[in-house]
Amino acid sequence: KDGTRLVGDSAKNQAPQNPTGTLFDVKRLIGRKYKDSSVQKDKALFPFGLKADKNGKPLIQLEGELQKKHSKTTFTPEEISGMVL
Repeated sequence: KDGTRLVGDSAKNQAPQNPTGTLFDVKRLIGRKYKDSSVQKDKALFPFGLKADKNGKPLIQLEGELQKKHSKTTFTPEEISGMVL
């Protein structure tokens, strides 16, 4: 919640306190279109926002107080995956 990026076990441990700010399973979205049935099924299970970009690809949307803390509020799955590496 303070803007720090956590990865691995530390991220899993804080997930119950910050469900909308804990991004997971984003690699499932890479290479898929937002309208794909698998993306729509996953969207129903994600606690974070998901929307389509202008090309129909999925974008992860930061929500709530996270939007106020960050200048960029939407990320591609590839960007999130790159942050983890």
